[in-house]
Amino acid sequence: MCSKSIDEMLLSMGIDDSLKGNLLNEELKEFPRRLTDIDKFGCCEKEIIDVDKIVGVARGCTPKNWAEALSEEYFHKPSTCMKYVSKKAFQDFLLNDKQSYAVGLPSIVEVDGEYYIYGDGYHRLVLARTLGNMKAVVAVRREDVSYR
Repeated sequence: MCSKSIDEMLLSMGIDDSLKGNLLNEELKEFPRRLTDIDKFGCCEKEIIDVDKIVGVARGCTPKNWAEALSEEYFHKPSTCMKYVSKKAFQDFLLNDKQSYAVGLPSIVEVDGEYYIYGDGYHRLVLARTLGNMKAVVAVRREDVSYR
């Protein structure tokens, strides 16, 4: 384990206490379906999304807001910050679809036009969403409305 704290690593990416304070007011939406319903969604499609459009997390244990998503309880892979020397280097990695060979593309599910983090890439997408104004290559599964 590295000697830097999560807060020090977040600060190195530009996430300071002021930004965390703002993120306290940005609540995550609750996933509007049962998690088991995701099995009925369409197959994954690789695409570039605007991470600012991510509204929540489709997992059993969900943080209340984006600041909590960065807490040690949920953001327990500090190496996500350690790998990148700058926000631009992190953005370049997120847009490189070759990342799928190394760590797997981040997974998103889309319901009613809204994105939820699901499966691989939670830490990368939470960091990108909190940094703001980023895009990422992801694997998107869309709800098949015929199953409603």
